[in-house]
Amino acid sequence: IVYDKEGRIVAHTDDAGAILTFPSDQDANTLLSTGRAIFRERASFPSQTNVGERYFEIFLPITAPESTKRWGTVQLGISSFPLERLLHETQVHIVFLGVLCLALGLIGAASLAAGITTPILKLAKGSLQAAQGDLSVRIEVKSGDELETLAENFNYMIGQIQVHQEARVKAEKAAAIGNLVNTIVHDCRTPLTVIK
Repeated sequence: IVYDKEGRIVAHTDDAGAILTFPSDQDANTLLSTGRAIFRERASFPSQTNVGERYFEIFLPITAPESTKRWGTVQLGISSFPLERLLHETQVHIVFLGVLCLALGLIGAASLAAGITTPILKLAKGSLQAAQGDLSVRIEVKSGDELETLAENFNYMIGQIQVHQEARVKAEKAAAIGNLVNTIVHDCRTPLTVIK
């Protein structure tokens, strides 16, 4: 709204019939009479039925550089609704992105944890089977890291234990056969010695 120096409306964006009339809003008359720039927040535009929508109102006197007299006043009303709507939409987007990043982070963490714990669980299970005497157990880990090397070393260790155990069993069998042969030879010689 543009007012002349007497306070009459000379331009109005919403009400062309109000031109050359004085404002009906008593607050506007009071603010016009001050002759200084005023900035204030209001609950709703006076001409709107949308009560509760905040807006900012500015009264700005128009003066010439060589004169101190006021030529008129410009009243601007700027609604904060578009800004608040944009702010709300931005908050919703930020929350959505936060939830999405959290979900992706949890999925990544679960995948990483599974990549670490699965080979360890395989090693634990294999070692328990070996401890129970099952030396045929072999662990397959294809992780490309230290856990794969550990699984390969475990398999090598179990293979070596199996080889040494088989060699020990063969040696024990050979020793048992040797003892048996010695006993038989000894028993065979004993009766012959008595007969001589």
